[in-house]
Amino acid sequence: MAKKKIVLLQHYYNEIGGVETFLRNFCKNFGDEYDMTLVCRDISFENALMLSKYVDVVIELTSPIECDICIITSVLVDDEYFQQIRYKELYQMIHSDWTEMKKFWDYKYRERDPNTKYISVSECARQSFIREFGHDSIVIPNILDNEKVQIKLVAFTRLTEEKGYKRMCMLCDLLEKYGYTYVFDIYGTNPLGYVSYKNMILHDPIREGQRIMGGYDYVVQLSDTESFCLTMYEAWQSHVPTLCTPFPNALQDLKDGVNGYILPFDMKLTKKDIDKIVNKIPKNVNYEQKGVVELWKKTLK
Repeated sequence: MAKKKIVLLQHYYNEIGGVETFLRNFCKNFGDEYDMTLVCRDISFENALMLSKYVDVVIELTSPIECDICIITSVLVDDEYFQQIRYKELYQMIHSDWTEMKKFWDYKYRERDPNTKYISVSECARQSFIREFGHDSIVIPNILDNEKVQIKLVAFTRLTEEKGYKRMCMLCDLLEKYGYTYVFDIYGTNPLGYVSYKNMILHDPIREGQRIMGGYDYVVQLSDTESFCLTMYEAWQSHVPTLCTPFPNALQDLKDGVNGYILPFDMKLTKKDIDKIVNKIPKNVNYEQKGVVELWKKTLK
């Protein structure tokens, strides 16, 4: 039996937002059950790549697309694209309290099909849409993602050639190969224009990364070379273990299973290795630097 075809029509996919989270969770939950396509002209490459794991993503709609159900996922509608969608049923999502939104936005809803069915994400949204625009709806709360992230990784690094971007991608591949869910945030300058990969997200650099290290399971530094890896010691000061390649001061001070793990330069890790990294995260990590201030004082005397 052929899968029911569903088109999700989104006007604009913001980098973050409640509608965008709903869409991600919806696609993740139903991508296997239905033949689904997200049509969205304005979406970042990273978000399109992430959603493409679950559904087809169409950015340029150059010919009509047929489906059983079209769901307009925002009150804003890309009319040019909407006119090219041939549907049997049309649903309109209601995400806002429109009585309150009127105070900020002079918006007038326009119905595009008299047979439109409406879905509100809450009773508040339903009642406000009745008051302001005269259309009733069924209420279906936004879907929450029940998938537990099993490991949270972070790196603070200048993404120049020697800093190990390819190894970071390989680490993502290994985690997925062996069935682990993860997030991998990387904060740093990006002169070579590397892109986010799978669940690795590249962010602008932040100062004093120690402020957020505690929210992660590991701080990652997979460089070709480091003479003194400040980030590694900062992580230990913050009681967070590290994943590092075997550069000299990692070999000197990183003890496998105690304050992190050393990963080989070739990233040839077995399932047993990855299982250990995920399931045996070192606890009670600590580091105290001694004697360095005194050395500086002695030198500057």
